[in-house]
Amino acid sequence: MRLDRILQALLPHDEQFFALFEESARNIVLAAETLLKLPAASPEAPIDVVEHIKSLEHIGDSVTHRIFSELNGTFVTPIDPGDIHVLASALDDILDNMDGGAGRMVLYKIKSARPK
Repeated sequence: MRLDRILQALLPHDEQFFALFEESARNIVLAAETLLKLPAASPEAPIDVVEHIKSLEHIGDSVTHRIFSELNGTFVTPIDPGDIHVLASALDDILDNMDGGAGRMVLYKIKSARPK
């Protein structure tokens, strides 16, 4: 067990992944808060809200790209590389779905939604 700790201390660890995941999560929260404003928006405002969500989705794509670039250039990762890939893809899918949902809400002129 002690040898394992020594090896971990000697091998480089890239902690950049955690910062990138946090950045992605903050972006998702901002997009969700923006999405909540959509039903209450004035008749002219929904397009602005959807465009803002789309810009946040592009930022999310950029973060995902940075995660994948970092993953391709890192030999020793803090968690399994496959898990990093799955998590980054899932975070990107969340933003993609919010963007698509917001666009459909405007397209179909949905003004409210029933709670589950």
